[in-house]
Amino acid sequence: MPHTDSFGTTCDKVRFLLEDSIRRQLVSDVPLCTFLSGGLDSSIITLYAANYCKEKGLPPLNTYSVDYVDNDKNFIKTDFQPNSDNYFISLMQKKLNTNHHNIILDTPELADALEDAMIARDYPGMADVDSSLLLFCKNVKKDATVTLTGECSDEIFGGYPWFFRKDCLDSNTFPWSIAISERQTLLNPLLAKKINLKDYIDYRYNESLNEVVVLDEDSKETKEKRKISHLTLNLSLIHI
Repeated sequence: MPHTDSFGTTCDKVRFLLEDSIRRQLVSDVPLCTFLSGGLDSSIITLYAANYCKEKGLPPLNTYSVDYVDNDKNFIKTDFQPNSDNYFISLMQKKLNTNHHNIILDTPELADALEDAMIARDYPGMADVDSSLLLFCKNVKKDATVTLTGECSDEIFGGYPWFFRKDCLDSNTFPWSIAISERQTLLNPLLAKKINLKDYIDYRYNESLNEVVVLDEDSKETKEKRKISHLTLNLSLIHI
């Protein structure tokens, strides 16, 4: 159905739903913390959580971040991470007076945990991103049972580069898998020929698009954004 709320009303409703959801998750009888990367998602969650602790007279909120050995020397910005986290983490930690813990991981650890991460996910995923998350959570688990994170907010609020990059919007495929030809070179040629990866991806992409609901009054750009949102949300549900 069409969205009829004004911009201001929309903001008020989103803020209410977000705060209400966070506060409901903070009612816990086990040690609780938040992940704090310094980005908008985790910072907003940490803000509400830290304020809740103050209101209830609880000890300062425990927050956790992950970093890597020599990351300060070797960091290279990307569309997904345009700057290092540390400055913004420090800013939020000081502003909210949280009890912050910075977990440092090294490359050999990430490599050694690749298989365990795949087993934990139950299928091949995002390589060192998964092993990093697995090791990070193992460290956090030593002190906390429940953690609130900003995971999946990019899917809901359109935070990924493919929501606004024209080459992704016009790619006519899953926007996170544009370079199919390059990826297929990693496969054994006989296997690549047998499974016909490109045709399979095209089939599943068009199958997914058939589920997208658009409105008659949608502009071309809005229709594309609806498609991207639908594809991304369904990807996140698969990962969960």
